[in-house]
Amino acid sequence: MFRKNKYGARKTKCALGHNHPSALEASVCQTLQLRQRAGDIKNIKYIATVHLAFGIRWKVDFSFEQRQKDDTWVMTWCEAKGFNTADFKIKLKMWREGAGPGPLELWKGNARAPKLVEIIIPKQIKES
Repeated sequence: MFRKNKYGARKTKCALGHNHPSALEASVCQTLQLRQRAGDIKNIKYIATVHLAFGIRWKVDFSFEQRQKDDTWVMTWCEAKGFNTADFKIKLKMWREGAGPGPLELWKGNARAPKLVEIIIPKQIKES
């Protein structure tokens, strides 16, 4: 028996043939591939596990290296979200407060029009 996603997401293949749990995520994957071809990013990874704090892990949709203005590369993470769950809100707050290892791109919208709504830079944790 086929089990539906409780948020209405449908498993979708992107143009490159990767399987994604939602059409929005597949669309973001295609956008990232275009950015990679343009030379803006490199080394795209799918389903990147990030350790936040207190043993909490987050399986972020994508990670990649992004070119900076000074031609250095910084590791960046990317999450495509159609619906904000309570779990997601907690992990996002942890990321903002400094538990995230680097920048996080947050994509929303739908498969036909994904939008980069925010780039979250985690606060620097002050050392005592």
